[in-house]
Amino acid sequence: MTAVTEALKARPKAKERADAGLVFLTARGRRWVRESANGFTQGVSVAFARLAKAVEVHRPGVYFYSLRHTFRTVADASRDPVAVDLVMGHADHTMGAVYEAARPLLLGAVLDAVACALRRLPEVQARPAVSWPRMADFAQWATAAEPALGLADGEFMRAYEQNRAEANAYTLETAPVAVAVAVAVAVAVALKELLGRANCGNWANSRVTPGRFDGTASQLLVPLGVGQDPRQKGWPGNARALASALARLAPNLRAAGWSVEQYRKDNQKWWRIAAQGVLPVTPDKTPEPSTSPQSSKSSGGPAPTASKPKPKPKAG
Repeated sequence: MTAVTEALKARPKAKERADAGLVFLTARGRRWVRESANGFTQGVSVAFARLAKAVEVHRPGVYFYSLRHTFRTVADASRDPVAVDLVMGHADHTMGAVYEAARPLLLGAVLDAVACALRRLPEVQARPAVSWPRMADFAQWATAAEPALGLADGEFMRAYEQNRAEANAYTLETAPVAVAVAVAVAVAVALKELLGRANCGNWANSRVTPGRFDGTASQLLVPLGVGQDPRQKGWPGNARALASALARLAPNLRAAGWSVEQYRKDNQKWWRIAAQGVLPVTPDKTPEPSTSPQSSKSSGGPAPTASKPKPKPKAG
């Protein structure tokens, strides 16, 4: 009670009349948890993360709620569930008794699942037609435990793949670079013609066809900026930042059916980006790393005439 009394003396004046009876308020006199049209604002979690960083103990997975659970575990040793529930702030003071009654059942369910997984694991690992994900051990254990968890055979992997697909789609939809790449590659021919007329950098030296781009990050940065706000969060400000973003998003683009490759040509790093089913991803007429002097075209030198690849006829 002494600590509460001292906290009341130092408590700032409440901004809202409804908060006047609260013991703990923020430094600005507002309640720590506020409800709005967008949900709840958890000021406690924000303050806890700030303090954890200040004392250099912050790491992923450590949140204020983790501290709450730790307190509950220690407080349960008091054998006074009613008092612990009051301190925890549960609206229903019987919650502690519910958890205590369910504890043996939860432990039994876990042991049943482990026993089932140990029994079925050799058979699951021997399945030849299953394409296990990178975390194969985890997926095999969960699949082996399916009967004890009330799941149908293969249900875990179906849910796992669906979650991965949804997470991948969300990453691409919220990454401005990924969206811009898809649009730019899809209309590459029109963009090349327009940018060529406007003399936009060296974009004309890249190789573009419907649904496919071959060129450097500098060349790709030009069409990506069409219709984009360069001030938006996550937008690359230069070719190096774009190359880093492409490398980071390449696994997500591949999972969505795109082909993303990086190779060297004319002592530069080139990118080949193609949409699945639009054109073959094989190099066809696009040369791989070349040491021939005839490759000076991309660096602004004289165009070769003897072994110059035949230009494709312009559309329209």
